[in-house]
Amino acid sequence: MSTDGRDDGSSEPGGPSGHRQDDDAAWQQIVANYGEEPEIEGFAAPSADPRPILPTPPAPQWFHGQEDEQGYVPPPPPPVPRPVGLRLVAWLGIFGVPILVLVLLVTGSSLPGWGGVLCLAWFVGGFAYLVATMGHGAGSDEGDDGARI
Repeated sequence: MSTDGRDDGSSEPGGPSGHRQDDDAAWQQIVANYGEEPEIEGFAAPSADPRPILPTPPAPQWFHGQEDEQGYVPPPPPPVPRPVGLRLVAWLGIFGVPILVLVLLVTGSSLPGWGGVLCLAWFVGGFAYLVATMGHGAGSDEGDDGARI
């Protein structure tokens, strides 16, 4: 070791000049191979494109109007059933009363006391009727909580 605290390589077997020659040779090898990829045994060279190659996803089957490979076109969905009778009155109470109240608030009008009670009864009664008549659907199995496909 030198007097200024730096290691000059004199304690190594090759001495200070041998160490310097090894560094110079290593540096010359780095400079000579600059820009080339090193060849390491047991590893394959990377491809030119670093992005991974992913498979393309299939076209969605639910998209109406397009055929898939087998030529299947799904049928159009059935029309939405329209409520009739008491069910229609109940749905009008569920959606009609809040819209009526909103219109009255925006216009600054008010309902008489009996009108407010009637609207509240219509809303609550419609909700109770829809919940009470709600079924499990056609062909439901009692005690079967599974999904239907």
